[in-house]
Amino acid sequence: MEDRGEQQTASGADVSDLVPLVHVADIERSIAFYERLGFEVRSTYEARGRAVWAALENATARLELLARQGVRANRIRAELAQRLEIDPEQLVVARRR
Repeated sequence: MEDRGEQQTASGADVSDLVPLVHVADIERSIAFYERLGFEVRSTYEARGRAVWAALENATARLELLARQGVRANRIRAELAQRLEIDPEQLVVARRR
C-alpha cells in the first residue's frame, strides 16, 4: 500500500480530513480571535437568537466552534446533524475528562 500520509480505518476507508470541534464559552469572542489568525466564518447556527455553532476556515485549515454553556449539547448536535443531513452518531464530540 502506498503511504500518502493518510490513516486507514479498520474498514479500509481512508481518513484524509478531520475538522476539530472546539467547545468555547463565547462564540462571538472566539470567532473574533480566529479571524485575527486569518480564519473566515463559513457557516453559523443559531439557537434562541444567539450563535451556538460556527464553521471557520483559512487557506490550509478548518475549525468548528460549539458553545458549551447555556445550550444543551445533545439537542444542538441533533439539530446540526439534521441540517447537515447526516446521522447524529457521525458527529463526534470530544469531551474533557
